[in-house]
Amino acid sequence: PRMRIVAGCRTLNEAHNVERFIAAHRSFVDDILIADGGSTDNTVELAQEAGAKVRLFHEMVQCASGGHRNPYGRHINFMIDWAWDEQADFFIFDDCDDVPTLDLQGNARELFETTGFSYINVRRLYVVGESSYYPALNMPGQSVWAWRRGTDVKAAEISPLVHDMLNIPGGDSVLMLEYPSGLLHYSWPNDAEIERKIRFYYSTGEGVLTNHPDTWAGPRAVLPSWAVWK
Repeated sequence: PRMRIVAGCRTLNEAHNVERFIAAHRSFVDDILIADGGSTDNTVELAQEAGAKVRLFHEMVQCASGGHRNPYGRHINFMIDWAWDEQADFFIFDDCDDVPTLDLQGNARELFETTGFSYINVRRLYVVGESSYYPALNMPGQSVWAWRRGTDVKAAEISPLVHDMLNIPGGDSVLMLEYPSGLLHYSWPNDAEIERKIRFYYSTGEGVLTNHPDTWAGPRAVLPSWAVWK
């Protein structure tokens, strides 16, 4: 039988990102799941129109700085449990502003169907604007991108604003992909979005993200030619 690949992300007012996330995964997955945390924009409508399945995650917590947000760990675990309910053989879990490069999109289906590894880790570029990124954030360590059904992956619910992904081993169980099979993390597409994120993270008390990335992410560099998603 055909291997079932499912991709998913959590959303909260991601109307500016959700269609790109769905478009970048559509060619190689069987389903795309959006666990929406109570968006007040049209994230849910856009996701449904683009062909994703949507479930609502209603829990909100008040943060010490006065803002509200979905609790990280419980929202992540809601997403993971849903993927297994959908009978995924492999589950891709990522942020809504993160998309696979065109090279990774082209290779992903065959990769999942032939690999003997339980986990797939992928490096990412942290994009600012449309044509540059922060090399200092592109650390040698890689991010878990997808894992096989039967592996016991959960987020530790340390606090509403802190989580750790549990039970993701290293060594022979992890396939480490390299560029040009990578991820593009569109964290800061423009000044307006940077300011919006600063206000949001300030309201939830999340540390360094309350400052402009130019003050802590190092100098920018031009994106390499392979760093495209379409």
